[in-house]
Amino acid sequence: MSILLKMTEAGHISAPAYLLNSARYEVLMGSHAFGTASVTSDFDVYGFFIGAEQEPQSPILEEFRLLKLESNVAPDGRTDQVHSYDIVLFGLPLFLKRCLEGKSQSLETLFVAEGNILEMAGATGKLRDNRHLFLHKRAAQEFLNFARRQLEGMERRSLFEERRETIERWGFDIKAAYHSVRLYKEVIQLLSEGTLDLRRNCQLLLDIRQGQWSEARVIEYCAELEAAIASMWSGANLPETPDKEALSRLMESLSVSEADVSKVQNS
Repeated sequence: MSILLKMTEAGHISAPAYLLNSARYEVLMGSHAFGTASVTSDFDVYGFFIGAEQEPQSPILEEFRLLKLESNVAPDGRTDQVHSYDIVLFGLPLFLKRCLEGKSQSLETLFVAEGNILEMAGATGKLRDNRHLFLHKRAAQEFLNFARRQLEGMERRSLFEERRETIERWGFDIKAAYHSVRLYKEVIQLLSEGTLDLRRNCQLLLDIRQGQWSEARVIEYCAELEAAIASMWSGANLPETPDKEALSRLMESLSVSEADVSKVQNS
């Protein structure tokens, strides 16, 4: 059942009425997707909605964000503990555009384990079945760039104020370290296997998250992964660019308008 509907029925949110019946794909991401969650982990819910019937002359809704929501309603229906939620849903054309560009926050949602799917309605199964159409070297490059930004942020303490407690406890930004290694390892999966298994490196990531790695070790390991990626890049069995004809057929089967197909393809 859609988490938006659950939250609305519980009286915890007031989502636009036109959006409630438009959510087509909602999945648990973050630590729940990567196999590193604890009983106190927050819930990150990402996905997409189809074109919703909005009020006349209102702007077209491209995304819906609800951050830091506190609720005792868990995705499995339990109500014995208060949880923090971040809910981010994109309109389908924008979601597809982000996947095509290799935005990890969207593309990874298509590769979560089935147990992480909260809502999958309409023709969404067809999109998951064809998710590998979005994997190509441009996407791998975007993942790699994101990994580098995370590593740079760790070294520069870019989010010191936001993560002060963690940095003061461990001496560096554990969360940025965790994401840097995760993304580097995902790039290697893309280049070597042409797919994504989000839980492949869960024990490694848990070790980093639990403070078993030093900052120096993270930096050294990421440098090793950079070198491995460079050696793999030219010979990787991954297309340089996406198959736009196949993607056009897929989007048409999902009832994406011709105009929106053009917008996605011209990203």
